[in-house]
Amino acid sequence: MLRSGRTLSSVVVPRLRAAVVGPRVRVVVEWLSNNALNPVRTPALRRLLKKRKRLAAGRARVSAHVRPTRPMQFLPLAVVILAAPLVILSALSFDAMVLIEVDRYRETWVADGMPLPLYREHERFSWSFRSWLATNRCLLVWLFAPPDWMREDADASRYLRRFRICNAAFALVAMPLFALSGIVAAVWG
Repeated sequence: MLRSGRTLSSVVVPRLRAAVVGPRVRVVVEWLSNNALNPVRTPALRRLLKKRKRLAAGRARVSAHVRPTRPMQFLPLAVVILAAPLVILSALSFDAMVLIEVDRYRETWVADGMPLPLYREHERFSWSFRSWLATNRCLLVWLFAPPDWMREDADASRYLRRFRICNAAFALVAMPLFALSGIVAAVWG
């Protein structure tokens, strides 16, 4: 008997009913079934012990064990978040180079196929499949073989340097770190 006059089963069984859905049900029920100090076996406790046996046997569809969240699962997400400024800064540098080409070297811009900025929307640009292809071509070509006007213009060469540094850092640092973090999360996660 407990202090208030209630039996152990009248105190423990209602708590067990609430704990059946929790991840620690196995520990609680095992403690009750293996505890020599608990000779009281009420019908409610017997039902819970049967449920434990069904869960252990795999006959029940309800999982008694909830996998805890592990911090290593979020390692690839952290690398993506840390690499996002590189991508954004690279795209903004490309936008600045396109705007310089449109404003100062209009004939070259038309000859390039009228590439569009990636983020900045302006009324003077109209989207077309040809301009979309030109944008993708310029993204790749300007990275490795910039045109002559870009070397002569000080602002354009500054944006080109930033564009190259951001792309190199993303390709040589962020992507390998992302791959490595995925492996680490899979092995130790």
